[in-house]
Amino acid sequence: MRRKNVQGPAEMRVERVMESGPATVRPGEPAKALLERMKRRNVPAMIVTTERDGSWAWQLKAPWSD
Repeated sequence: MRRKNVQGPAEMRVERVMESGPATVRPGEPAKALLERMKRRNVPAMIVTTERDGSWAWQLKAPWSD
């Protein structure tokens, strides 16, 4: 969900403002290339998934994000 979509009525459902297909990477992704790609695409954070089954492992925040 993007920050701009947080605005709106308090009763608005998450499904109305979320976007499908969040950006994810595996832990083996080269860090420098990933950060360059994130900066180019203005992606403030990336979900890192496990190698084994692709489940959520942690979130990587870009140094330029707030």
